[in-house]
Amino acid sequence: MRCLLLAGVIPCCVFSALASERMEGEIALSAPQCTLFVVQTGPGFSLLREDSYYTVLEGDQVRGPLHVLGSHDVEIVGEVTLGVTIEDWGLNLSQAKAIFYARCQQ
Repeated sequence: MRCLLLAGVIPCCVFSALASERMEGEIALSAPQCTLFVVQTGPGFSLLREDSYYTVLEGDQVRGPLHVLGSHDVEIVGEVTLGVTIEDWGLNLSQAKAIFYARCQQ
């Protein structure tokens, strides 16, 4: 029984540790006057919303806890540390585009 309990707890701890690691991604979608932007993090995409307005550009490298929902500081590599809210992660490109364009359509 003790082994079964440990087998259930250890994977959760490992997943939590991996999810909170700082990772790098690239801004895939952004628009002027829109605080939402999309970051490609490996095979998936994360949705980030700026807490204060700063112009982020497609192609900028981003470093931070990109797979942890909630408020965090992320680094726009070589530029600034930015307060953001991670709204979602693990999306495919179609999902990320649909949300981004629905909220940032000019």
